[in-house]
Amino acid sequence: MTSKDIDPFLLHPSPFANQDFEPGPQLKQMLFQEAKLLVVGAGGLGCEILKNLALMGFKNIDIVDMDTIELTNLNR
Repeated sequence: MTSKDIDPFLLHPSPFANQDFEPGPQLKQMLFQEAKLLVVGAGGLGCEILKNLALMGFKNIDIVDMDTIELTNLNR
C-alpha cells in the first residue's frame, strides 16, 4: 500500500463531499503532515496496518495496545 492508493479519495471531487471540499495535492500533503491517527491494537493485523500507515507517510500515529507480553506472542 502506498500514498497513491488514497489518491482517488483526495484528488477527485465527490457528490458526497462537503461543498467546501477542494481536492488536490495540497490536501494530501496536509493530511500526511497534520492528521492524527490512533491505532488500537498492535497485534497480528495492527502491526501490518501500522507498517502501511508509516510507509504511506503519516507522521502522527498513536498506538494503544493493552496486551501483555507473553512467551506465546513474542513473534509479534
